[in-house]
Amino acid sequence: MMSRQALGRGLGALLPTNELDMVKKIPLEQIRPNPFQPRKDFNDEALKELAESIKTHGVLQPVLLRKTDDSYELIAGERRWRAAKIAGLTDIPAIIKEIDEKSMSQMALIENLQREDLNPIEEAIAYQSLLEKFSMTQEEVATAVGKNRVTITNALRLLKLPPFVLDNVSRGTISAGHAKALLSLSDEAIQKEICLLVIEEGWNVRQTEDYVRRIVDGAGKKAEKKERKTVQEDIFIKDLSNKIGEHLGTRVKIKPGKKVSKIEIEYYNNDDLQRIIKSIGLEK
Repeated sequence: MMSRQALGRGLGALLPTNELDMVKKIPLEQIRPNPFQPRKDFNDEALKELAESIKTHGVLQPVLLRKTDDSYELIAGERRWRAAKIAGLTDIPAIIKEIDEKSMSQMALIENLQREDLNPIEEAIAYQSLLEKFSMTQEEVATAVGKNRVTITNALRLLKLPPFVLDNVSRGTISAGHAKALLSLSDEAIQKEICLLVIEEGWNVRQTEDYVRRIVDGAGKKAEKKERKTVQEDIFIKDLSNKIGEHLGTRVKIKPGKKVSKIEIEYYNNDDLQRIIKSIGLEK
């Protein structure tokens, strides 16, 4: 297993240092993905762009591989390997390293974390893997990936959120900032409902924090239950506005009030107004 010092240097610890580490051409069909790869999603458009670059300039940086019984496993460079296949190459420049499975797992995690192109949830899961699989401390993880310990701690906190919220962070529907605001709430149902509101209303992080603060400030189960009802009502009104808008073919906004509530229906000219009147069924 590699030393903690080597891990702290990242991939530099695996790069060639003498003539024995020769770059070789390895057939793409003999290479398998790294089973410890933390990245789950590869951007198709970015891969196509990289493939076009490879067609023009070739693969400028060799991938790192580990020899197995009947093939090779990637240590680093899966994007280059995938793009090379798209570009129609049959082989790829590679450096073969003697490295055990455990060290390969560590390097796969650290290499991706150092590149800073994982989504926030993939990043948090990678940190958690380093902590749990290899008994590293948060301080050691921070040193290995070149970040401060607070960053590691905040990323790990995201994993306390329910799957629905985590999925939306992974897909970029909401940001990690939105998700962090939801951590102040203990009720998973409310977290999910507010996540839906963030998406539907297009709230920024500050708006989300303000909304969550309303719930937190009304501390206690009774207040939380009341606020949950408010959240559900907000979602219902938004959904109803969308349904009416779809039926009328225009934007509709429902504005609840304490004594008087309003429904606003947008129209842009007399012909549009007549069309809406007909849709409502009021045409003579």
